[in-house]
Amino acid sequence: MAPKLFLISLIMIFLVGVSQTKRTNLELAELNRASEDQKIRFFKVSFGLYDSNQDGFVTSDEFDNADLGTLPFTSLIRETMTEALIQFEQKHEKGIEPIKIRITFEDYKDTLKRKLKEQEKIFLQGSKYLF
Repeated sequence: MAPKLFLISLIMIFLVGVSQTKRTNLELAELNRASEDQKIRFFKVSFGLYDSNQDGFVTSDEFDNADLGTLPFTSLIRETMTEALIQFEQKHEKGIEPIKIRITFEDYKDTLKRKLKEQEKIFLQGSKYLF
């Protein structure tokens, strides 16, 4: 019985991950259609959801305690902030104390812009097969 339960759990985790990826890709596609002003506003508002004290940096406490609720684009925002955190840690490989994590708006914005470009590139590659 235990192996079956384990297998079912793995399948559920995989399905949730696939669903999350699809949702993020749809959110990226929708954001790619927005004007530059709308994108900039989205960058600022979504970063502000994590930067609770509005000091311009997201610390590990703010990262851990962010509550996005059921807002639209939550998958994209969470994934982008997580990637920005990973990039921050890679830049500071020598080890940093978690309290010193400081993801800037520029770090977040650059990560999100890169994700948008990657999504657009994938879309363009896929669309060339339609014609």
